[in-house]
Amino acid sequence: MKALDYYELGLSVIPLEYKNKKPVINWKPYQERQPTREEVINWFSNKPRNVGIVCGKVSGNLFVIDIDNEEGYNRFMEKIKQTRIEELVDNTWIVRTGKGYHIYFRCEEPVKSRRFKGCDVKGEGGYVVAPPSVHPSGNYYSFVKKGQIVLLSKSEFDELIRILESLFSEQSLESDKLNEIVELFLPYWQPGRRHWLALMLAGAFYHNGRTLEDCKEVVKRICKRTGDEETKDRLRAVEDTFKRAAKDIPVAYKALKDEVALEEFEELCEKLLTLIKGDFIYGFSSLWIKRDQSTYYVLSFKSKDIKKIRIDRDGNRILKGFIAKFIPIDLTLIQGRDAEVVKVELETPDGNILKLQGTIGELVSFLKEHSVRVTSYNEFRDAFNLIINKMIEKGLCKIERGEAITGIVLDDEELKALEINTELPSSEELREALELLNKFVELSSFSPRRIRKLAAIIRWFTVSAFKWCFKQLGLWLPDLYIYGESDTGKTKTAQFLSNIWKEQPMGSIGTIDSSFRFGLAASRGTLPVIINEMNFDELGSEIIEMWKTSVDQKKIRTRYGRDVNAYAPLCFTSNSHLPVERAIRKRLVFVNFDITDIKELQERKEEFERLFLERSKLNAIGRFAFSFVSENPQILEVGWDRAAIAILKAAYKHARLEQPKWVGEECDEDESALDVKEDYIRTFIRKEIIRAGYSVTTPIDDVLFRIEWLDFQPKKERVIIRPAFVRSLEKEGITISSLRD
Repeated sequence: MKALDYYELGLSVIPLEYKNKKPVINWKPYQERQPTREEVINWFSNKPRNVGIVCGKVSGNLFVIDIDNEEGYNRFMEKIKQTRIEELVDNTWIVRTGKGYHIYFRCEEPVKSRRFKGCDVKGEGGYVVAPPSVHPSGNYYSFVKKGQIVLLSKSEFDELIRILESLFSEQSLESDKLNEIVELFLPYWQPGRRHWLALMLAGAFYHNGRTLEDCKEVVKRICKRTGDEETKDRLRAVEDTFKRAAKDIPVAYKALKDEVALEEFEELCEKLLTLIKGDFIYGFSSLWIKRDQSTYYVLSFKSKDIKKIRIDRDGNRILKGFIAKFIPIDLTLIQGRDAEVVKVELETPDGNILKLQGTIGELVSFLKEHSVRVTSYNEFRDAFNLIINKMIEKGLCKIERGEAITGIVLDDEELKALEINTELPSSEELREALELLNKFVELSSFSPRRIRKLAAIIRWFTVSAFKWCFKQLGLWLPDLYIYGESDTGKTKTAQFLSNIWKEQPMGSIGTIDSSFRFGLAASRGTLPVIINEMNFDELGSEIIEMWKTSVDQKKIRTRYGRDVNAYAPLCFTSNSHLPVERAIRKRLVFVNFDITDIKELQERKEEFERLFLERSKLNAIGRFAFSFVSENPQILEVGWDRAAIAILKAAYKHARLEQPKWVGEECDEDESALDVKEDYIRTFIRKEIIRAGYSVTTPIDDVLFRIEWLDFQPKKERVIIRPAFVRSLEKEGITISSLRD
C-alpha cells in the first residue's frame, strides 16, 4: 500500500522522515481533519518518506495495538485462543514493525491512548508508522494480514483491554516496596504468628496478581532480619499456598482466626494493600474490597461488621461509617432461570447466626422487616453485590445451578429440549394451528405491505427459540422491534405469535430500566421474551452495551461483573421510532405498524378477541419446528430467515394445506430501510403540524403516505419537502410557513 491508498480508505495520513518516526510537518491539525488528496500527493511525490497514520476519530475511531517484540506478540496470540477476540484479530490488519507488531482496529467510540509494559494502545492523539515504511534498523514495515480493519463493539474493546492488562501490566514490585513490606511485618513476626502471617502474605500476593518470587523474597528478608530458623518451612508454606490458590482451594479464615489475636490486623491489611496496589485480602481478621479509587468495604471477622473506609492521599485510614453489624460466614450463589438467589449465613457480634435465602432484594427486605442493623440499605445492596462478585472471582463463594433454563440447545450436535413440550403434533393439530395463523394474517392484513410485515414477524417467532443454537453454530439471530402508534396492534401481535413456543398464553414484561432486570430477561431461557414500551433513546449506555452484546455474543456481563448466558430472543414493542444509530439497527429486525391501520383494527376487534382465545393451538407449529430441525439440523446454517421459510413450507406440506404466498417472501432490507425513513419523516411532519396548531387526522395521514413528495438525508438530519406535498396539505386546510420555507 502507498500513502494515497490509505487516504482512499478514510485514514488520516501524514509524512514522516525516511527511516524515522518523526513527522516532517506540524501534524496536529490532521488529528482534527484529514488531509486533502492534493496534500497527500505533494507530501509523498518528491522524496522518500515514511508513512504515518493518525489514530482516533479523524480516521474513523482507529486504534492500533503496538506490541514491542515477538515474545509479547506470541503471548498475546496464545492468550486470545478460543476467545471471541481471536476471530477479530484473524480478520483485521496485522503489520510487522521493526521489532514487534501493530494490530489495527476501529471502535464504535473514540479510544484514548494508553501505555502498558511492552505494549501501547495508540488512539486519540497518537499515530503509527505504516507499510512500506523503513524502520531505523533497516527492517521494512510489512503486512502479515491485510483485508479490512475490523470494527469492535464497546464490549469487545473492553475484553481486549482486559487481556492486554493481564499480559502487559506491571506485576513485579520494586525492591524498595519489598523492603517496606518487610518493615511493616517485622513487629508482628513472632512465634505462634509467623506461619499464619506467611500464609496471609502468600494469599494477598496471589489474589492481587503479584509474583511468587516477590512473596518468597519478602519472607526470606523477614526471616533473615528476625533470625527465624524455619525459613525453608515458611517458603514451603508460601509455595503451597500459591498452588492451593491456583486450584481454587483458599485457606479459610476460620482456620486462622483462633490462632492469632492481632488487634492491629485491619491496619496491617490496609497498609499491605497500599504497598502491593491490591484490592483484596482474605485472611483471619478481615476482607478488604475496593469500592472505588480510595474507598474500601471492610469485613471485620473480629468485630463481625462491615465498615466503609477511605484512604486519603497520605495513606491515612478514615472510617466513613458502618454498613452492617454482621458478616457473611458461608455464602452460596444459586443461579436460576429468573433470578440469582443467595444462600447465606450471617453472624452478628453477639454470636447469633441468621440463615437466609433469597434474591439480594429479598434479603434487604427481610433485614428491614426484622430491624437487623444496617445503616443504609441501598449501600448494603451495592456492597453485598461487590462482596459476592469478589468472592466468586477468588473462589470463596460456592455456585450452584438452580432451576434449569427453558428452551432449546445443541448438545453434541443434537437438538435438546429443556422443560418444554416437543412432542410431534398430529397432522390435525398442525392443520388447526396453521389455519388459525392464516385467519390471523387475513384479519390483520389491510395492505400488501402489512402482509409482508406480518410475514417477517411470523418467521422471526418461528425460529426464535433456536437463538442459542444459532450462537452455538457461530451465527446469531437479531432481536425483533415492532414500533408504531398506540392501538396499531403491535403488542397483541407479539403476544399472539409468542404462543408458537408456549402452550399457555404468554404475557409481556415491563420495560427494562436497569442492567439487573435486563440480565434476568436475557438469561431466562431460549423462548421469546416480549418487552413493552422500549425506548432506546432513554436507556443508559450500560444497558445498551449489554443488549448489543446479548444479540451476537453468548455471554453478557452484569453490573457487578458476573457473566450470564444471553439465551433469550427479545421482542420489543414501542411507540418510539427506531434509533438512527447503525450499531443498534443492525442487531434488529424492525417492523413499523402504520397509524392508518387503527380504524380497521377497531372494526375487527371482536374477531381478534375470538382468535386470541384459541392462540394456544399455535404451539403445534413450535413442536413441529423442533422435530423438523432435529431431523435437518443443517437448516439453521442457512441463516434465520431462510431457515424459518423452510420450516413453514414443511409445516404446510405436512398438514396438507396450501402454502400462502407470504411464507416464501424473505425479509426485504430495502423495504425495512424505507420503513425507518418513512417513520422518521412522518414523526417530523406530525410535530410540525401540531406545532402550527392543527390536529393530525386520518386524511392528513393519507397525505403523509405520499412519500415520493418527501426525502430524508440522515447524515444531515434533514427532511426535504417538495412543493406538491405542501399543496396537498393546503387542500386539507393546513398552511405551515415553516414547511414552505
